[in-house]
Amino acid sequence: MITLLKWRHTASREFYISERSFTGPLTTPTHMHDFYEFLIIIDGSMSHIRNGKISLLEKNSLTLIFPDDEHFYKLNQDQSTLFINVEFSRKLFHKVVSAHSASTESNQEVWKNKSKILPAALCQAIKSRINFLLSDEIILTGINERNILMGILFDCLTYLQNSNSDEHQAPF
Repeated sequence: MITLLKWRHTASREFYISERSFTGPLTTPTHMHDFYEFLIIIDGSMSHIRNGKISLLEKNSLTLIFPDDEHFYKLNQDQSTLFINVEFSRKLFHKVVSAHSASTESNQEVWKNKSKILPAALCQAIKSRINFLLSDEIILTGINERNILMGILFDCLTYLQNSNSDEHQAPF
């Protein structure tokens, strides 16, 4: 079962944020998109099959999905997961990558097929900013949503690039 708990998109449609829960048994359809997305697992776990490679996404996992990635999710009978999904335009991603590359001398291939467990404090900070974007308070403050999201993306890319931990492989 798939449940959409919260969601928001900008008027420009540059990004879409949602909080969802999945309950197994569940296998989503295999799909690709014309945008980038990242997921952060809030609670539980699920298997993510991307380009034929299986990864186990656990609590605090961060994964970045490229437009050309063919992927789907699978949960067994006893699995459930709660996660935040952020989808963003190619234009926005390339703007963040350009700024990131200028400060780190990296290219986007360093993030391809990456899934990492975020340190608890960093995960909480990212979740707090995402929850702010999901709240009505963001509208009242007049703060530019795009700038907040760009900061979140920058932090995620930095961690994925600099993390020495291995990707979590699901057991076969």
